[in-house]
Amino acid sequence: MSEPRYGIWIPVYGNYGVINHPLEPRDASYSRAKNLIQLAQRCGFTTTLIVQHMINRRNQELDQLETWTAAALAQATNSIEIIAAVKP
Repeated sequence: MSEPRYGIWIPVYGNYGVINHPLEPRDASYSRAKNLIQLAQRCGFTTTLIVQHMINRRNQELDQLETWTAAALAQATNSIEIIAAVKP
């Protein structure tokens, strides 16, 4: 039987969970996503999911990463499987 695999979500909206928590920055940057995927790799995670909605569902004026970020993040890891999902 194979070992279980664990993955993370890349926070495309710049937050992990809560929207207005003071310790939860809105940083929807490639730099943050790259740091997170590299941290996940060091921690033993094996997959990441990058989702894209056509607009930021929390506020259309806020930044967000798009699924094409997956192509750029591929160079930042040598072991994490990247799954890209587009939700129209």
